[in-house]
This record gives sequence, structure tokens and C-alpha cells, in this order.
Amino acid sequence: GGYTTDLADAVLWAAGIDVPGAPPNPNPALVINASFGGPSAGCDPAFLDALAQLKAKGAVMVAAAGNESDDSKYYSPSGCTDAFTVAASDLKGALAPYSNFGDKVDILAPGGDVSADLNGDSYADGILSIVADGYSFYNGTSMAAPLVSAAIALGLRQNPSWSAVDATSRLIASAMPRSGTQCGAPCGAGLMDVAALLDY
Repeated sequence: GGYTTDLADAVLWAAGIDVPGAPPNPNPALVINASFGGPSAGCDPAFLDALAQLKAKGAVMVAAAGNESDDSKYYSPSGCTDAFTVAASDLKGALAPYSNFGDKVDILAPGGDVSADLNGDSYADGILSIVADGYSFYNGTSMAAPLVSAAIALGLRQNPSWSAVDATSRLIASAMPRSGTQCGAPCGAGLMDVAALLDY
């Protein structure tokens, strides 16, 4: 939670861009995960401006598409053109029933579905996450976006000549295409394939 302007400032600060009233960031990030957002009539002006500054800096913001089973264009920052927007897949690599979708989505990544047990292992098909008292299964595009952020960061780490744009472009190009059955609504280039990205 928080004011949209504060969230936008946090993104700017993470990228090493000066924010009035905040100390300089000595360790600017090239990849910034944004597992947050909310309804919007379009890309919120604060995020529009922040994303333009990130683009000029050569950084990328990976945005969770949202969990409303709706078009991500109605949410921000996932509906912003310069965000790298991630929808969530279930255990079998299909669009999860709760995930947002649409033309603003760039890629699909594992987000889990705690309402299902598709592999019959007696555990909910969520993403195992660290919580205050140990571990628990969660689902959401907020689970999928960090996996994409990590893949982009790993690509940049292993290929120092790549820019953030190179990494995201290669991630899209190496994604596993989805059928109309797997994605009944637009879910980006396909399911993220980290091994294919690193072999690209």
C-alpha cells in the first residue's frame, strides 16, 4: 500500500534516480520488481513519468499484471506501455484463472493456483513462499513477476554485454508459445523459459 507517488518515487530511487528528500542510492538496480498495483483509467501519470525515466536510464520495471481476471490495461503500473508486464500461469503452464491478461501483458510465468492440485501431490498448486512462521503456498501475479525479474537479472549477470532491453527481448523471443486452450485471452509471448533465455 501507499500513495502512488510514493511508489513511483521508490521505483525511481531503486534505479538510482535522485528523489527529493531521499539520500542517493549507492547501488542502483537495472531490474525492479513491482508486485503491486491497482485499478486505473490508464497508466497513472506518476508511473508514466517514472517509467520514462527508467527507460532513459536503461532499467526495466517488471510489473505484476493483477489478479482480477480482467484486462491489465485497466490497472497501473501493469497497464503502462513501458512496464514489462507478467501474467500468471498454473502448474500446467496455462493462464491461471485469477490472472489478468490482455495486450499489455508481455509474458506468462508460474504464479500458482492454490485452489487446485493438478499433479495430485496433496499440496495446493501455489508458489512456496517464506512467511513469518515458516512457509506457505501463495498464488498470484505477484508470485510470477519476481520469477521474471530474477530471470532477467540472471541473464544480465551471465551476459554482461546485454542491456535490460536485450534481456527482455530475448526472454520474449525464447518463451514457449501457448495455445488458445492454454491462454483463452492474450497472455503475452508465451510461458517464460529460463533455460532457453540463457542458451539464447
